[in-house]
Amino acid sequence: MKEKNIYHNKAGRRKARTHKRAFGFVPAIALAAFFFGAAASSAWSQPASGINTGESPTLHTSGEYPSFFTALTDIPLMPGLIDMPDDTLYFDKPEGRIIEATAALGDLRAEDVILYYQATLPQFGWGRVGKTSFFRENEYLDISFESRGDSDLVKIMIRPAL
Repeated sequence: MKEKNIYHNKAGRRKARTHKRAFGFVPAIALAAFFFGAAASSAWSQPASGINTGESPTLHTSGEYPSFFTALTDIPLMPGLIDMPDDTLYFDKPEGRIIEATAALGDLRAEDVILYYQATLPQFGWGRVGKTSFFRENEYLDISFESRGDSDLVKIMIRPAL
């Protein structure tokens, strides 16, 4: 592709400069998206390791993407947790949102869930405030556990910081 640039020389005459571009803007963006997109997406592609081993859980790379809570589209659902969207509480008010998402632990232990979210939530912009409390912009996130019948549950609540 040839492109002309018009400029004025020292004598004040209009001149045209023609040059070839080796790469256009669009191919450069496509290459950047290919390389950086592959690196960014691979960070979330496998479940955490270190669960039930005493190690700190870390994310791996493979071709899979994490799943998210139905109600909390910006909070990953730990592999092994079972989302319970029918038990979700959602309030939207001028001060911010209040959402409580529930998931069944299945075969996971509460401590494994805490370790997973302590390692994962900071990558989503959440700063750790306590063992099960996090803060981002003007919201708090709290993780709690309860038993209902023969099921153990984890509840993740997001509420506005007032």
